[in-house]
Amino acid sequence: MTKYLIIVGIGEFAEIAYEHFTKDSPYQVVAFSVDREYIKNDKFLELPVVSFEELENFYPPHSHYIYVAVTYTELNQLREQLCKDSKLKGYKLATYISSNAFISHDIKIGENCFIFENNNIQYSVKIGNNIIIWSGCYIGDHTEVKDNCFIASHATVACHSELGKNCFIGLNSTIIDHIKISDYNIIGAGAVVVNSTEKGKVYAGNPAKTIEENSLGVF
Repeated sequence: MTKYLIIVGIGEFAEIAYEHFTKDSPYQVVAFSVDREYIKNDKFLELPVVSFEELENFYPPHSHYIYVAVTYTELNQLREQLCKDSKLKGYKLATYISSNAFISHDIKIGENCFIFENNNIQYSVKIGNNIIIWSGCYIGDHTEVKDNCFIASHATVACHSELGKNCFIGLNSTIIDHIKISDYNIIGAGAVVVNSTEKGKVYAGNPAKTIEENSLGVF
């Protein structure tokens, strides 16, 4: 059964989301939406662009889904807020899981998630809401990824770990087993995390150490 989808966003990630939803999901993208002030053209990828403020007047919530296609702006807080606003309008949020990802049979995955190809998500992992996992990552068994995270390509998160909410996990980073990544952390590209972290800080290096005390000032 076809599900009708509106993508919130008109940037590069919105274009990528359109391609994946169109080629590899039961959803049919029918429109894009952004706040009125950001509309410069009435079409994007040959589909209508509708102001978010008026969206429900054109595409009723009872018959349409939304995917919020925003990456890690403001440490995922912009995407988080747009998800909340979409639900307040009455929309259900779509999740995309690539048919070329390995997902263990018992995985729990929330709403407005986007899981790219070649990801390996092992037994008894919990994936919260509003998560982006770019291509080629490994998430070990019994790990929990909390809401509003962004995991860049080829990151490794070993078993029995926890990623707090609104984290950014960089390219090729490694988090060893039984580690707790705190809320609002940034783990830099190539970092190797061997100890649990403190809230709101930026970590880099091998072994990873604090390089910034306020992660919210980075993105």
